[in-house]
Amino acid sequence: MSFVVGIGGLGKTTLVGRVFNNEMVMAHFDSHAWITVSQSYTVGKLMRDLLKKLCKEEKKEPPRDVFEMDQDSLIEEMRNYLQQKRYIIVFDDVWSIELWGQIEISMLENNNGCRILITTRSMDVVKSCKNSSFNKMHELKPLTFEKSMELFNRKATPMSQINERCPEDLVNTSSGFVKKCKGLPLEIVAIGS
Repeated sequence: MSFVVGIGGLGKTTLVGRVFNNEMVMAHFDSHAWITVSQSYTVGKLMRDLLKKLCKEEKKEPPRDVFEMDQDSLIEEMRNYLQQKRYIIVFDDVWSIELWGQIEISMLENNNGCRILITTRSMDVVKSCKNSSFNKMHELKPLTFEKSMELFNRKATPMSQINERCPEDLVNTSSGFVKKCKGLPLEIVAIGS
């Protein structure tokens, strides 16, 4: 299991999305699923969504009674589905420290090189999920002012990409925008665009 953790706006979802959608990654795994976990999730809905996405990817129909299944039946169905597969599953934007304890039993560890990626803003979520030394964590930090200016300049003045410098007459204005973004790449890109 791997975690990407940091405050909102750092690009956790963007980073994990690039890895998840990479051609080599896609080719390496038999099954792929991306689940965005809302703050008000239910385990049943989460498991149903995951099962439907995995079935849809293989162009199969989910079990007919998936909407009537209780949580234990959903867990068993998921374990059966994942049993012989090498899978990658992303749980994006996890807020609850209880989530992993609620779904762990359904995420069969079959020694096929499966991966689970979790993005979160909370170090408490990471701590609640870490159950072995095989877990990896990458904590994203805000960009430095210099890196923020480089990113802003690439977005705001694409013609200046050659020297990656802001035109002199816009330095004060762009510096003000960048400072207000506090090193958050998503805000810098939005303002710069």
